[in-house]
Amino acid sequence: MLKSGEYHRSTARLAPGVVALIAVAVVCIVLSVVAPTFLTLGNMENLALQCTIPISIATGMTLVLIGEGTKLGMDLSVGAAASMSAVLFAGFVAAGHPLWIALIVALGSGLLVGLVNGVMVVYYGVVPFIATLGTMYVLNGLELVYSKGHPIFADGEVMNVVFHGFLGFVPRPIAIIGIVIIGVYILLYHTRFGVHLYATGLHMQAARSSGVHTMSNRLIAYVIAGVLSALGGILLASRLSCAPVHAGDPFLMNAIAACFIGTSLNKDREPTLGGTIFGVLLLELLANGLTHIGVGYLYISMFKGIVVLGVVAFSAVTKR
Repeated sequence: MLKSGEYHRSTARLAPGVVALIAVAVVCIVLSVVAPTFLTLGNMENLALQCTIPISIATGMTLVLIGEGTKLGMDLSVGAAASMSAVLFAGFVAAGHPLWIALIVALGSGLLVGLVNGVMVVYYGVVPFIATLGTMYVLNGLELVYSKGHPIFADGEVMNVVFHGFLGFVPRPIAIIGIVIIGVYILLYHTRFGVHLYATGLHMQAARSSGVHTMSNRLIAYVIAGVLSALGGILLASRLSCAPVHAGDPFLMNAIAACFIGTSLNKDREPTLGGTIFGVLLLELLANGLTHIGVGYLYISMFKGIVVLGVVAFSAVTKR
């Protein structure tokens, strides 16, 4: 019979992956029994499409958390950056500009947001929470001014090109996010930049003493986060065929929750790309499944909160 301490240690060994995967499998089985349409091919494709936007935004947040450390770094502007990108993309398409110009402007807005955040935090020493909070409010205001407080509608055929359609036999947004995931994975785990970024977040002073360019690495993380947030905004506008005001704002809390879930289930309690993707999948799986069994939209956020609290409790138990 396991003693208390032995029980916690044995549970902790399962925490990073096995327990989480078992929990997801159980949820899927229950949902498939309650709602037979849940595990259909059509719904799985819809679920994958549903995950593309939050994965793009949360991946950027993950890079910032890695570089700044989970106790310090949090980019609160990712949702606002996505919203700003969406209205710019829709606005330029509505004005009759070619699609490629609208894409460059929208992605460029995210790059600029990331650059501003990075400069404020890295070179001027502003606390990330405060710097990105300020950026969020500025972007919210700019978005209202640009859109005049109304959704921006554009040519549906042009807008739909990004989110709808296929690259080969793969839905275009899934292919785009797949490329993003592969690129970020290589960047984080197969380049010097990724090693240095983790070292910076773990102990910045020690990394600097070892010759790591901590400032440039952190700046790059913010810039990538801005661009990926902008990509999420473009996908959102293309999916809706318009850009509603502040449409990207809800993705901020989802990104934070996904990153936190992934970090909590990691044995080293550090942000990882795989952990964040798992967090997004878990939250979107929950939302999709609850919708299929008839749970109202107003209650879904409550259930997401319960899941996050459950992860907190599980993490606390296995950390002992």
